[in-house]
Amino acid sequence: LALKKLRMYILRAKTRPAISDLAVNASMGAPLEGQEAVAELAPGLFFSLGPAQVIDLENGNEALLRCVEAGCPWLPKQLYEQPTAHMLSLDLAGGVSLEKGCYVGQEIFIRAHHRGQAKKRAFIIEGPGDPPPDGTEILAEAHGGQVAGNVLYGARTPEGFAALATLRKDAAAQPVELADGRGVRPAAPPYGLLEPQFGQPPAGKAAGPGL
Repeated sequence: LALKKLRMYILRAKTRPAISDLAVNASMGAPLEGQEAVAELAPGLFFSLGPAQVIDLENGNEALLRCVEAGCPWLPKQLYEQPTAHMLSLDLAGGVSLEKGCYVGQEIFIRAHHRGQAKKRAFIIEGPGDPPPDGTEILAEAHGGQVAGNVLYGARTPEGFAALATLRKDAAAQPVELADGRGVRPAAPPYGLLEPQFGQPPAGKAAGPGL
């Protein structure tokens, strides 16, 4: 499926996508030895590129929790191709360039960004009990109990669970609950929820994408 998707974006006839024998490996506390392209995705959580390694992560839940707290939007398979970059707050987290590159939907993305038209954003939600299954629907009282978002993934906490989710902004200030009836508390991720005003580029940036 991944190769099929990549073929849609090939611009040169002689280019052929292939599956690499490299893998993205995660480690806690320190980067893995002999790995390249090391990135500290969340405090103390390192991702690196290299030969696949099987590692026993005793603190696997802690790694997930750090990702939640950092607002890293991992997508479960059941939500592939559903959320937009805005819904995942990739523009607020610095994950999408507003000036460089040329990608599908760039003009629409830039327009929506500067007009503040994103109805859904990434939120951190907290609640009692075990983490809900990935993709669990979130219902909002402000929308008559209708679906207002979805859980991306979650981790256990001493008080219950914390999860990253997509959620309608106008529903976040009202009572929301999971599909199983548990009430949850939405909060902004560390990169915030502030929308740019119409026509205003990010601070220190020139207006308009580099198309």
